[in-house]
Amino acid sequence: MERVHEPALIVNKLEEWSSWLEQHHASSTHLWLKIRRVRRDGSGIYLAEAVNEALRRGWIDGLMHTEDRNGFWLRFSPRKPHSVWSLTNYQRVQAHLAANRMTPMGLKTIEWAHQYGSWDAYEQPTPSSEKYP
Repeated sequence: MERVHEPALIVNKLEEWSSWLEQHHASSTHLWLKIRRVRRDGSGIYLAEAVNEALRRGWIDGLMHTEDRNGFWLRFSPRKPHSVWSLTNYQRVQAHLAANRMTPMGLKTIEWAHQYGSWDAYEQPTPSSEKYP
């Protein structure tokens, strides 16, 4: 199989992805991870579990490249201090915080988000929830 993106990783279990992140989170600039589509044949990990593990360790998903009907490649990279948080990822991280599952680097990304205001955007009331005279 010819790989379009490098560096690339194919894992069969979430533990393998977690181990790679633990070993390389501070030294790698990015990685393309093979993601298995839901309800498809084959081995691999699913999108939600890959993203959740990345968030715990201070990484974020990005570009996607479809490979076939069974899977696709997803680019992961370390979260940068000024990056914007999606509501979905904010909620995922809140669940990890409640379960005490965040790693030190994952906690550092939350600290950056507080510092630059992207975290607080979800903790502030929106104009539609305020009462106007």
